[in-house]
Amino acid sequence: MEWNNLITRRVTTIAGTTGAAIAMTMLLSAPAHAYAGNYGCSTTGALGKLTAHYVGPIGNPSPNPMKVILSLKDTKGDDHHARIRYLSKDRDGVVTKWKWRANTGGNGNLEVWETTASYTNNYFTASGVEVARFEGGTLLNSCTDWTAA
Repeated sequence: MEWNNLITRRVTTIAGTTGAAIAMTMLLSAPAHAYAGNYGCSTTGALGKLTAHYVGPIGNPSPNPMKVILSLKDTKGDDHHARIRYLSKDRDGVVTKWKWRANTGGNGNLEVWETTASYTNNYFTASGVEVARFEGGTLLNSCTDWTAA
């Protein structure tokens, strides 16, 4: 099954019927400036994708969280594991590297995580994803992809 179909199927399963109600609520309550991003990258042994949705006012400090879905597939049978993490940049240009999520299920295994990220007195100016292959705690190779908010 193709990568995008796997992610769409998994996220649809997770979202269920409440997803439509949440999406409709977000559309009806979203301000004029809303952000959505869907991007990713691949490196030897790992393929990752990020979907992020920010519905707070652009240009103003906001307690509203960035809604984040991380999808990660191990693409190589090499006894190394894949990891993925969310990256964000605030209005001061400071990059935050959020916690790593590990896929230890082996070659072909797909993992999906849903979470949120927020700044207390700041706002997002960019979102990114870092995808990597690890041996224990040692990073072997990685890639990143950024999209401005």
